[in-house]
Amino acid sequence: MMKPIQLVLLSGSDCPLCDTMKEALKHFKSPLPFQVREVDISEHPTLQERYWDRIPYLFVAGRPVAKGCLQTSKLQLALVAAKAGL
Repeated sequence: MMKPIQLVLLSGSDCPLCDTMKEALKHFKSPLPFQVREVDISEHPTLQERYWDRIPYLFVAGRPVAKGCLQTSKLQLALVAAKAGL
């Protein structure tokens, strides 16, 4: 069985865009296994300083894929690329 592809969602509290992206990720379906780890930037001063004006920010296998809103077609391509090691 393939190891799940790691997605990291940088988010914050009181962030409606973050809530929308989290909801979209809950409903996103892919034939490739993936796992989402959410990181609240308010708990990480370095991340907060760097990303406060860009959240939500989604990374797939360490590469940025979405900022602000999620395009599922772009996410699917990123998952395929991550599986292929690109």
